[in-house]
Amino acid sequence: MDEEAVIEKVGRQLSYDYRFKVLFIGDIDVGKSCLFQRFQNPFYNIQMSETTIGCLGIDTESFKYGSKFVRLEVIDTAGQERQFCAMQAMYFRGIHGIFLVCDVTNRETFHHIPRWLELARLYCTESNALIILIGNKIDQVEKRQVSYDEGQELAKCHGLSYMEASALDAERIEDMYRNMIQLLTRSVDLGSITIKLRDKREKS
Repeated sequence: MDEEAVIEKVGRQLSYDYRFKVLFIGDIDVGKSCLFQRFQNPFYNIQMSETTIGCLGIDTESFKYGSKFVRLEVIDTAGQERQFCAMQAMYFRGIHGIFLVCDVTNRETFHHIPRWLELARLYCTESNALIILIGNKIDQVEKRQVSYDEGQELAKCHGLSYMEASALDAERIEDMYRNMIQLLTRSVDLGSITIKLRDKREKS
């Protein structure tokens, strides 16, 4: 794919050229569900958000990338990390891409990144999932404990991409998804990951 090609969110399609499953992971309270909900609904009020504990959040979105169509099934663990020891393999099954989120105002969540990477790489052996490290809550400048350079350096050490985000800034969240789509489609085109596609005549 041409990396300069425009990526735009579109309505539901009857067929697609790429289909991926993407998972949000990270410590509780890092803002995963806010990032997830804000992309679904630009008018989502994050000020009313509380720690999410419940059923998995699943959002299916379609994108046009150049002349190709991409289907993303995005999964939010919705606070169920509390039970992660018992359910972790199920979460990672069939995942192609991962948003690993830390909170730049809480250094402890930054220190836990290697643990999450270990889990992801343990359970994503079949799909060889691509991981983007996300430093969230950058709008809280005065509370910041983790610098951009620290996040970039840690990501580089583990062979990851690094981005910073705020659930208040919808544009940054859109950039997260665009970056993930670029990485995943490029990996498919290069043959480093494989995906199963439905017959293009079959309705989604």
